[in-house]
Amino acid sequence: MAVVVSANGYFEVDVLGDLASITTHVGSIAKVISTTKYYHKQANGWKSNSSWEIIGQAVLASPAESIVVTFAARKYIRMFARVEGKSSSSKSRIRFNADSGANYSFRIADDTSTLTGLNQSGVDLSKEATANVEFWEGLVHNPDGKVKRFFHGGPFDGDVANQAPKLQSARANYAVAVGQITSATIDSGTAGVNLLAGTEMVVWGRDED
Repeated sequence: MAVVVSANGYFEVDVLGDLASITTHVGSIAKVISTTKYYHKQANGWKSNSSWEIIGQAVLASPAESIVVTFAARKYIRMFARVEGKSSSSKSRIRFNADSGANYSFRIADDTSTLTGLNQSGVDLSKEATANVEFWEGLVHNPDGKVKRFFHGGPFDGDVANQAPKLQSARANYAVAVGQITSATIDSGTAGVNLLAGTEMVVWGRDED
């Protein structure tokens, strides 16, 4: 096992081996390149922190009413999505676990005002209807046995150099405590129009050790 000690107190190992032997090189923190995990010395030994990993992704090859990504349950979820446009103007929406019940609430704000939604069938990803490109990122706290908390934000419209994008962000609840989120669906909301080809979504996840 090759070990290289860096000036900042980290050390790198080519292969994850017996971590007890690493203490002879450095007594604080180890960065393991091959697993992208971090190990730190504690009183009761070495502890690793789970890394973010891609757990699901999808790209629309042709226009469709929705894009769906399924994934293994994780306590923490991070999402990136780009809606490449729509066949006509509408508000994009996200749902979890294919649940269309009135289990969502949200508050979404842009440059000028705020919109609140209670007992909704999904979470709006934009405050205004648009057919233009949308990009957003979101974080979900996804524990079993608790309501799921979700927030997202990103630029809206302004996909050209002579138009500045609008600012918008949202906070939302998915009020289902039983189980965990294992799928996400983005669609055009109640309009039912198509998302354009090239629309994509990537999902990362991680757990606590």
